[in-house]
Amino acid sequence: MKARITRMWIARNERNPETIYGLEMLMIDEKENQMKASIPAYNIDQFKDKLNEGDIFVFEKFIVASTYGTYRQIDNNLTIKFKDDTVVTATTDDNDGLFSKNKFTFTDLEHIPSRHGKVTCTIDVIGFLKGISPQGSKKYIEITIVNERGTELNTALWDDLSKQILSSMSGKEDVVIILSSMFVKKFEVNKRDVFKLSPKSATRIYLNLDMKCVEELRNRSGIQSIQVQIEEPHYKEINTMDTLQNENKTTEQLKILAKIYTNR
Repeated sequence: MKARITRMWIARNERNPETIYGLEMLMIDEKENQMKASIPAYNIDQFKDKLNEGDIFVFEKFIVASTYGTYRQIDNNLTIKFKDDTVVTATTDDNDGLFSKNKFTFTDLEHIPSRHGKVTCTIDVIGFLKGISPQGSKKYIEITIVNERGTELNTALWDDLSKQILSSMSGKEDVVIILSSMFVKKFEVNKRDVFKLSPKSATRIYLNLDMKCVEELRNRSGIQSIQVQIEEPHYKEINTMDTLQNENKTTEQLKILAKIYTNR
């Protein structure tokens, strides 16, 4: 089998990130078929230096198994599994450009609420980046995206994803953003359901990607210009009463309060 690796990530236990399940990948073959591949944790060192995201490889001696997991990155019930004797050979043969660099299945922003709790696959969305709101720390931000119909959606990002946004947004406008492999979370705000997107380990962000879908969004949009608005970090002042009330709290309770104050 010959395919391009379009994405690679380490699959971890979400409750215990130090526990690694394996190295996972998304691939695309010359017929635009998208598939997932997985390398067990005990085989990562054997293959990690042979694989590069974005390159094309020939794969031999693998097995095909049923896909498992609550949130799948693509709608495919089968996964390629590497073995001890799997053979990986790099190639520069692109078959006249038939191997796409990325592939997405977009969900309209208007349909996000209906995807909450009802899907097994993560979702991809596309829109214009409208605002960035650091939540007390540059490690955690919320961004607002808007589509050509004016529908807005907020998304929480942290760590490397938030750094990617903040490092490239100064003074930018008309930024088309693609959020891939996100899942939908529901919150209650003022007795009203609010839906936001949240990342998984496979999540990737693409800004002004050179793809037809980005060009099509710009062409069909009636939006003249959107300059990305970056807000000041949100902090909550702790007053004297807060301090007095905290004197009788346990260390664990104070840690929880500190997180709340920091993230507001």
